[in-house]
Amino acid sequence: MFLTVMTLASMCASEYEISFNQVGDKVVVDEIANQVNISSYVDLESLEKVRGGYVFLKRLVFPSDFDKATLKFNLGEGFIIGDSGVYPTDYKIETDGKRINLIWEFENVKKEQDIAIFVSIKDTGSRSFFLYLILIAVISILIVVGFYFFRKLKNKKVNKGLFEKHLIESEKKVIEELKKADRNEMWQKQIQTSTGFSKAKLSRVIRNLEARKLVRKIPMGNTNKISLSN
Repeated sequence: MFLTVMTLASMCASEYEISFNQVGDKVVVDEIANQVNISSYVDLESLEKVRGGYVFLKRLVFPSDFDKATLKFNLGEGFIIGDSGVYPTDYKIETDGKRINLIWEFENVKKEQDIAIFVSIKDTGSRSFFLYLILIAVISILIVVGFYFFRKLKNKKVNKGLFEKHLIESEKKVIEELKKADRNEMWQKQIQTSTGFSKAKLSRVIRNLEARKLVRKIPMGNTNKISLSN
């Protein structure tokens, strides 16, 4: 019954409107006769992907006689008319600032009269450009952060090198022993044995090195573990 009503509305209507709405890589079609929506569907065949955008090509056959027929093609957001243009050429343009709408108007069309519609569609790249800007911003932040930590690490190594250049012999000996040790760390008692320093002298040397951040002293019960600073 509902289909019969729609068919009658289509056959008796004096006004006809069909809208082709581009949504990405497909077209949503709305067909209206006498202000009654008689058909809505997705057209997957009329839009063809080409370099830099799309081409819309559609042969439309009018289902009945109409006093007035309006055809619309609504470009998707971020798309404009391409270099190959539009056919038929006697169209009007409307826009809401985001989308471009092409409009054709005909009078006294006849049943089974046909018309070919061609629209060249160019992708402005606005969405891709936005993603590109985000990517550039992220890369820039990573470069700045990386440069900061590189400078910090470089300064730390430079300062450490300067400190090591001004070591006295006893301090150099402790540093050399730690460099030879596994993971660059030793028990304080091991260092005392390998260097032959007295307990008091070694404590003084380690305290001086620790003050210049060349070694770290980790208390472990009654003794300490000494390691080179990173």
